[in-house]
Amino acid sequence: MNKKVMVLRGDEPEKILRTAVNKRIVAIMSYLSKSKWHVAKVLLTEFTGDRIGIVSAAPKKKQHPLNIQPDQPVGISFKYEYGKFVFDTTVVALEASSGPGADQGWGGSIILAVPDRIEVVQRRSYFRVNVPESLKVKVVLRNRSEAAIRALEALGLRILQRTDDYAIARIPVAALAKLAESEHVERIEPA
Repeated sequence: MNKKVMVLRGDEPEKILRTAVNKRIVAIMSYLSKSKWHVAKVLLTEFTGDRIGIVSAAPKKKQHPLNIQPDQPVGISFKYEYGKFVFDTTVVALEASSGPGADQGWGGSIILAVPDRIEVVQRRSYFRVNVPESLKVKVVLRNRSEAAIRALEALGLRILQRTDDYAIARIPVAALAKLAESEHVERIEPA
């Protein structure tokens, strides 16, 4: 798989994190708890100085407590525009919520350190294969006369092999629709 990774440094991580907070982008936090990896959807809610505040993005009814401790390393990833942004950071503090359910340990913010670098993985769409200029096809002929063959060649068909019933040929992709509509062609198949 072809992935291109860029690294944001300097003030670039701060800019993208401010954008993520302002646009309320949901991120995925991965962390290790009791020797098992866990992931949680989180919302980046605050960016102040050298800290990022996050909260669980799960609906209140489906929220599960996150077993996170201060000084614990975590990974964060989120998609924005044409890339996936990935960084490692550390939990700085846990802040309790003052809303409903706070007495049961639900809610609250996790405060993370601002990373000094963020990796950007470009989306796959940048690496898609170009459409070929021509295709090799099997053209089953309806009309097998030389005039019909010349008419098909005028559409751009380049015959590679010919039998009484069909021709193996190359055709520019742009001319494929015209070839399919031709009165001389019964059907087109992959070669």
